[in-house]
Amino acid sequence: IALVCEGLSLLEYFKVNTTLGKFGPFGVTGISMGGHMAALAGCNSLDKIAVIPCLSPYSASPVFTEALLSKWVDWETLDRELPLYLTKEQEELEWDSRDYMKFLLDSTTDLTRFGPPKCPQATIQVICNLRYSM
Repeated sequence: IALVCEGLSLLEYFKVNTTLGKFGPFGVTGISMGGHMAALAGCNSLDKIAVIPCLSPYSASPVFTEALLSKWVDWETLDRELPLYLTKEQEELEWDSRDYMKFLLDSTTDLTRFGPPKCPQATIQVICNLRYSM
């Protein structure tokens, strides 16, 4: 989320600070998680900007809980520390650290929780359909 705020701050800076020149119109883009961050910035921008996320997930959760980056998460350590953070309901559902991580990331990064960009006609989603096995 800090990256989204930083991106929005940079857009605002270049919009109002004309000592470096006049910039605009503006747009954000990125690939994979960068594309996801660009989409989040676009959804949270108060300005009409182009948004072009490339090969990006709808949320950060599948990247960290199912896909490539999940291989580098120390799930055993997180499972040991998890009881400190679970609610009674989550304990009863027998959540593990992947369930909790998915909950946290979906709560904060799922694009369906945000409104569309201010200029949806300036939005292009670049996607692919790829089956993979790990």
